[in-house]
Amino acid sequence: MSSEEVTGIELNLLEKVTNQFSEELKIGSGGFGEVYRGVLNGCEIAVKKLYLTNRSIDDKSFTNEFRQLMKVQHENIIRLIGYCYEIRHKHTIDNGQLVFSQVIDRALCFEYMPEGSLAKHISDESCKHDWSTTFKIIKGTCEGLHYLHRGTGDGKHIYHLDLKPDNILLDKDMVPKIADFGLSRLFGESKTHITNTRMEGTLGFMAPEYIHECAISPKNDVFSLGVIIFYLLAGQKGYNDYCESRSSPGQQFIDRVQEYWKKRMRASVGYTWDKIDLLAVKICTEIAMSCVEKERRDRPSTNKIIDELHQLDAQMQMSKKDSESVTGLGKSDVRYIALDPSLELRFPFKPNMDMPCCLQLTNMTENSIAFSVKTNKRKYSPQPSKGIIPPCSKSYIIVTLRAQEEAPPNMQCLDTLIVQSTRVSEDFTSQEITQHFLEEAEVDEVILPIAYVAFEKSDLDVSK
Repeated sequence: MSSEEVTGIELNLLEKVTNQFSEELKIGSGGFGEVYRGVLNGCEIAVKKLYLTNRSIDDKSFTNEFRQLMKVQHENIIRLIGYCYEIRHKHTIDNGQLVFSQVIDRALCFEYMPEGSLAKHISDESCKHDWSTTFKIIKGTCEGLHYLHRGTGDGKHIYHLDLKPDNILLDKDMVPKIADFGLSRLFGESKTHITNTRMEGTLGFMAPEYIHECAISPKNDVFSLGVIIFYLLAGQKGYNDYCESRSSPGQQFIDRVQEYWKKRMRASVGYTWDKIDLLAVKICTEIAMSCVEKERRDRPSTNKIIDELHQLDAQMQMSKKDSESVTGLGKSDVRYIALDPSLELRFPFKPNMDMPCCLQLTNMTENSIAFSVKTNKRKYSPQPSKGIIPPCSKSYIIVTLRAQEEAPPNMQCLDTLIVQSTRVSEDFTSQEITQHFLEEAEVDEVILPIAYVAFEKSDLDVSK
């Protein structure tokens, strides 16, 4: 959507399409105005008519929201269609004298969201929809916020500052769209700002540093995002319970949320769920917990959140393709774990230097999984080389290429990494993972090729 596509619309036309802004067509109201449903040129629209009570507030809210929405174009941000700004005069009697006072009518027109606000889709316990829809809402909301924080192409970054379920709207396909930019701010750099203006926003979704210090940064929105994800996963009650019991291990809360969604998945008629869904519940819960950290420096950026959700989404899509192997290189399809990287293990090579590489194993089942990692050459050292991955969890293996005097010709490498996995009981220990056990058990095996690439200084960071 370009600025040329946002057109001015006369007040009398908006009155016509909303039946004089009738109560029957009103679909919402807020601190700055009321929203009505109408039909313009055959398409349903939402008309947000600002109140006339305070000219300075009306002008500020109208101009701010209009300015911000003119800059954005994203599937998870509400689309601005048109606007109305008309000045008229109305006669009144003041102290017996005839006075013509100025009246300004302001309205913003948006695409219509038939499913309403996200607030209507959250119960006391969680989102009312199945897990795939809930995950779509979480991911889409994060995508929209990341777009705002990333910038609009002119070096400016938008902070929403009033992110809450009421300001996230859903279309007919349950795609979330961030709306209501009346309080948003535009900044030239992604850093913390101190404002002297009065605090505005919604208690419960405002970051503590904003409440106590009027400090504004991208982490304000991240905090609000965390509360929203909590509401989707465990409802307001679940979020309150978490806040009251932060001294207890977070894993207990994660387990409780996972167990709740497991029961819902099993009870859902017509919903086919996968073991990876429980892992997704766990990861989304962990993201929410990190977003509501008291210290803003401990909260993740939207970039980090999106990276984790994209990786998770890829694993979910991969696990649902039952007919495909994760790598296409093993002797059977992987049913127990997913590998990342899944195509090859790439080592940056530098003569006479040990080089590490990280391998992520993801248990996609409700069972404990025993794994063994080995290579066809002794110059590689995987740590740990064997272990147990709890249900719907991850394990990280650091594979180290021991220092070699020189690389093979043309960086050609014929080495391989072998990952074996099998289901075991909860009381099974890593000491019991012997070669004899693996030969006797029903084992999935994946053979991952090893490749060498040119060394770069950043390759020493295996946490990426």
